[in-house]
Amino acid sequence: MDSLSQAMLGSAVALVATRGRQPRRAIVIGALLGTLPDLDVLVPFENDLDAMTKHRSWSHSWLMHLIIAPVFAFLLGYIDRSWGFLNRFLTCFLIFVTHSGLDALTIYGTWLFWPFGTEPIMGGSTFIIDPLFSLPLLMAAIWIWRRPLQQHVLTVSLAGLVISSLYLCWGLYAKNNIEELAINTLAKAKISPQALVATPTPFNSILWRVIAIDDQYFHEGYFSYLKPDEGINFSTYNRGIEYVADIRDKKALDQFARFNHNFHAFSEDGDRILGQDLRMGGEPYYFFQFEFGHYPKAKKGITEGKGFPVASIPNEAPMKIEIIKFFGWLGQRLLGRDLASLESERNVDQDPTKFSNNAVKS
Repeated sequence: MDSLSQAMLGSAVALVATRGRQPRRAIVIGALLGTLPDLDVLVPFENDLDAMTKHRSWSHSWLMHLIIAPVFAFLLGYIDRSWGFLNRFLTCFLIFVTHSGLDALTIYGTWLFWPFGTEPIMGGSTFIIDPLFSLPLLMAAIWIWRRPLQQHVLTVSLAGLVISSLYLCWGLYAKNNIEELAINTLAKAKISPQALVATPTPFNSILWRVIAIDDQYFHEGYFSYLKPDEGINFSTYNRGIEYVADIRDKKALDQFARFNHNFHAFSEDGDRILGQDLRMGGEPYYFFQFEFGHYPKAKKGITEGKGFPVASIPNEAPMKIEIIKFFGWLGQRLLGRDLASLESERNVDQDPTKFSNNAVKS
């Protein structure tokens, strides 16, 4: 998740682990250690695809946390020896593993068991920035910082953790509920997807997006807890799988597919072949899309037709500016505006297949 959430989570864990002793120091140390795993973004990579897929890998591995926690526990001894080495070790270890565990609840993907396992874990029950998770931890930290000598430091820090944890539990429940509803809706449309995932839309857990994939198509639907009677309305789009044959860098393609669990699509933009990570964003605007190849002109002077496809360095293609329009659409949908009245404004080219099942309730 975002750095603020991770810092406040680290502070809360440190306050509880140290039982409220020297609370201001615990808040600072916890915040610093809580953001430490995300510093892997400073590591240089050969291309943007490597940067995306190798983020949250070794730095978020529970095995690595077990190895480095004693090192930081030893270093903390130079700051404060009033609490023993075992306590310092457990504090560091808990801060690190809760950081990675929280990240694993997002859709991005976290390698909790690196270097073992073949795919990152993507819980998809929490958006990467959600104020409803962060605020209880932040408010508890502010209260404790202003009243560090109060007797209720441990109680307040525990309360912040409990409230934020209950919110995470709500996300897990809501996700499971919506995925079950989505499976039933697709089944009534006689569609059996290869894979399906539900994930909250930005900054909330009220409006959810569902993605289901099969060989040639992906099905995108939205469900709002403000309007549960609408069920999930799905639209179907072409995945552009025909472009896979023209992608020469199969290693990069496999790397991309493994990271997003095959929740991807391809399209042509000018002479470029682009791959979109379907998990983050919404048709037709995606947070992560990469160039996998391009079609040069076969000979100089040719103005029509494609040349032989050539591999490209898999760097990220800029996000379309229409993302502002997309967020506006989501905002109105989140507030409960009827889906049918919004679809005409969304201006998305799509296949004619569209279906919903309003009879299926959550």
